[in-house]
Amino acid sequence: FSSSSAFGAVSSSSSQQARSSRLQQIVDWCHRGLGGQDFEGCLVFDEAHKAKNFVADKAGKADEKASSKVAAAVVALQAALPKARVLYASATGVSDISNLVYADRLGLWGPGSPFRDFGAFEKFVEKRGLGGLEMLAMEMKSSGMYVARGLAWSGAEFTTDVCKLDNDFKAVYDGAVRYMASLRSALAEACKRTKTKSALRSYWGLHIRFFKELCVAAKVDAVASMAREALRQGFAVVVGLQTTGEAGMERVLDHLKAKGQNTDLGGFVSTAKQSLLHFIDKNFPTAVAPDAADPAPDEMTLEAGLQGPQAAHAPVTVDSVAAELKARMLSAAEALELPGAPLDCLVDLLGGPSQVAEMTGRRGRVVRVPGSGGQGGNRDAFRYKLRAEGLAGAEMDKLNVHEKKLFNDGKKLVAIISDAASTGISLHAA
Repeated sequence: FSSSSAFGAVSSSSSQQARSSRLQQIVDWCHRGLGGQDFEGCLVFDEAHKAKNFVADKAGKADEKASSKVAAAVVALQAALPKARVLYASATGVSDISNLVYADRLGLWGPGSPFRDFGAFEKFVEKRGLGGLEMLAMEMKSSGMYVARGLAWSGAEFTTDVCKLDNDFKAVYDGAVRYMASLRSALAEACKRTKTKSALRSYWGLHIRFFKELCVAAKVDAVASMAREALRQGFAVVVGLQTTGEAGMERVLDHLKAKGQNTDLGGFVSTAKQSLLHFIDKNFPTAVAPDAADPAPDEMTLEAGLQGPQAAHAPVTVDSVAAELKARMLSAAEALELPGAPLDCLVDLLGGPSQVAEMTGRRGRVVRVPGSGGQGGNRDAFRYKLRAEGLAGAEMDKLNVHEKKLFNDGKKLVAIISDAASTGISLHAA
């Protein structure tokens, strides 16, 4: 049995009996002709990351409600064949240490290891942050349990194109730089007045995300132009993206739910701007730390939602200057002229969803609806629509496979694929 044929039925079956019998077939097959209870053959779990969602109950078995069917089957198969050799194969093994729970044959936890169970191992590694993860990878490689290989690039051709910025985008970028500098100054002042430091540390993470988004947006027009030229020459086009910016879109939609799904957004949503607004709203400090000095005349005391038994009576001192700075930075962020989400803009420039096969992990997107905005429909409207619209009950994996087929069949000549959706997707010609 290959991994796909063995667990394809498991992942789609809704019956406990069918799932158990399918798993039992594999176990019986190994026992019957390949060593019986002492089966020592090799189990290869291809695309092993699909087993990452495993949650154990108090007895150490799969929690049926919390665990995915594939994860439960993978763990159960390893338990049923205790002497089998195991190989986990994946291009994206884990994105979080909790995703490693299915790989108990690595020997990193359990009998003979320093950790009683996976929970103890996970807690230990998480406390040590990124450095701990790097040390773990080094230890696994040095002991021979982890082998990482890259694909050969022989025969591949690369060119580097410089995307020249027009004066309008240069002005946008310069304005963003000035704003980020003023935001840092405002944060420094607010942190000083509220006796906090965490916001300044978080600022640099925002700084990287924001300008990365802006740099990607700067390339959209050039990429669209190159894609149109390639199409004119008879080629199909594949565009790769690292992120889709869906998180920023979800925050916008939360504010628009009361207005209904067909609300005209007025244009493509700027995910860079949404990152700014979310950061300031959640991280800009205005409350004075509890151990700070007595309130100054320009501070006010509010009853706010602290935690603990004294929450209802614990006063929170809000610095009015910090609060004013926060309001000012929010207003300035709203006024910034920033480009729309790169993915939505690129799809629009290349003909819209009917012409572009999108393979990403996002549920919906903003699309242009010609002649349905403004008074009397005198301009285009921009509305959020689910990607699966028209495909009843389509799951994300199936939706991406559907889009891939349209591209491979030549019905759509442009494909945009994100890092999250690239596993298992081949866009090569047959």
